[in-house]
Amino acid sequence: MLPKLLIGSLILLLYLSSATAQKIRYYDAHNNEVRSDEANYFTVQYKFNDTCWAKDYYRIKGPLIREEQYKDQKNTVKNGRYFFMI
Repeated sequence: MLPKLLIGSLILLLYLSSATAQKIRYYDAHNNEVRSDEANYFTVQYKFNDTCWAKDYYRIKGPLIREEQYKDQKNTVKNGRYFFMI
């Protein structure tokens, strides 16, 4: 129940803080895309500004673990920050 509440709260917060479309994807420990109830972590991709797309990686039961910024929506050209949280 707590993971669903945490994910729901995070999605609502991200929706309210940004008017742009977002893609949320869920992954298992082997980086395979899975349903939300089977996931170990998830990503949120959104348009950061007019020249930058951001992709954030979160643990299901924890905080932000990585952020990447790209010039395009397909994440092919790095642009801006790229960092890991310890």
